[in-house]
Amino acid sequence: MCICIQATLIKLISQRESLLGVQNLQKQVEQNICQKLKYFFKISCKQIEFIDNGNSQIIKRTKNQSLSNDRMVI
Repeated sequence: MCICIQATLIKLISQRESLLGVQNLQKQVEQNICQKLKYFFKISCKQIEFIDNGNSQIIKRTKNQSLSNDRMVI
């Protein structure tokens, strides 16, 4: 997944894509991460909240989920 994201970012930068193109890529990446988490942890995408805290994304869970930690940093 990381290689695909890096290749896409390089393509966007080399083509000098607009901000809209970068925002669309961000949305696709968030959806991809959501789908991976849904598969591995059996949670719905509605239970995942992405918060940008500078260098990383924090995923906050709802209280009724079965994971042991309150959040994961990816």
